[in-house]
Amino acid sequence: MDTMRANDPAQDELLPCPFCGGKAARMTLKDEANFGGDVIACTSCDACSRVIFGEKEGLVDAWNRRAADLAHSELVDALEAIVRHYPNPDISHIDYRAHACRQAEHALANYRAALSAEGGQE
Repeated sequence: MDTMRANDPAQDELLPCPFCGGKAARMTLKDEANFGGDVIACTSCDACSRVIFGEKEGLVDAWNRRAADLAHSELVDALEAIVRHYPNPDISHIDYRAHACRQAEHALANYRAALSAEGGQE
């Protein structure tokens, strides 16, 4: 990756890297295989978007998309509820276990679907 665009207003719109939280930068490539293509890359861990040629308007939106965030939050909430309520002696453990497992299974299914959709997006 050779050149970062100067004064690109989209630079301010980029979310941090979803992997390490590092700063993201949009670059125009000059190597032979990808000449003229644009990519967004993390300046810390080098994670990057796919290379986009031609019309490049969707590149920032693609980098900023975090489809799994909402599903991840739901999964974490379900697991925290299990941890928080399981030792409660006022709750029938058999009933609670069944309810907690259904809630966690639902949250996990949503999380997996979000990850799958995110990976399948162009």
